[in-house]
Amino acid sequence: MAGAVLQPDGRLVLLLKDYAAANRVPRLARLTSAGALDPTFGEAGLARIENVDLPFVRSIALQPDGKILVGSEIQTGAGGSRLAHLALLRFQGDSIAGTVVIFYNTILNHFFITASPAEQAAIDGGSAGPGWTRNGQSFKSGGVSRVCRFYGTPGVGPNSHFYTIEPGECAQVRMDPGWHFESYDFSATPASPDGGCAGGTVPIFRAYNHRFAENDSNHRYTGSPNIYNAQLELGWTPEGIVFCVPK
Repeated sequence: MAGAVLQPDGRLVLLLKDYAAANRVPRLARLTSAGALDPTFGEAGLARIENVDLPFVRSIALQPDGKILVGSEIQTGAGGSRLAHLALLRFQGDSIAGTVVIFYNTILNHFFITASPAEQAAIDGGSAGPGWTRNGQSFKSGGVSRVCRFYGTPGVGPNSHFYTIEPGECAQVRMDPGWHFESYDFSATPASPDGGCAGGTVPIFRAYNHRFAENDSNHRYTGSPNIYNAQLELGWTPEGIVFCVPK
């Protein structure tokens, strides 16, 4: 074994260098909190690390969003002309499954989304205050990246949430004292450079109420182009497709 990292949920990811194996391919293994191979990871708990020789896998780490990093060395060439290159390999962590429910507050004219069934039930029960109701829309959670969720810092930022799948934007908002990072709320897939979504996925659009000056920023997320365009007709700012989710 070359290293191990403990996930927040108690599962353990191991970086294995099995010299006795016939194919001599380094692997990742994940164990449940009970110590058994996790059947939801890779193939029966094991995932091969392709194109890297056993001696050259060095270290393992876990990103905050659940992705697994493996530090490695890759050698090219032959004999005296062999060159060593450092490499950082990144593996997808768990995709958060479930349904993202969209709520609307009739008093604040704000929208809110959450993939947490417990939070959804709490809002239905009135724990978030008056005015909140489901607007009848939802979309599926799932994809290669987790979405950062922020809430306006009490007394400083807006009474609102903001979500982004872009790592650079997530890092930038984390540095803004007006916003507090809460969690990785759900999973999605970034849109392609041309703004489209890959097969098997559908786009989620984002509109902005442009009330920064009033410290009342809010965004509406929807999978419906018609609803998105209707929101723009109300004066909201278009922000286009911000990520893609399963059909």
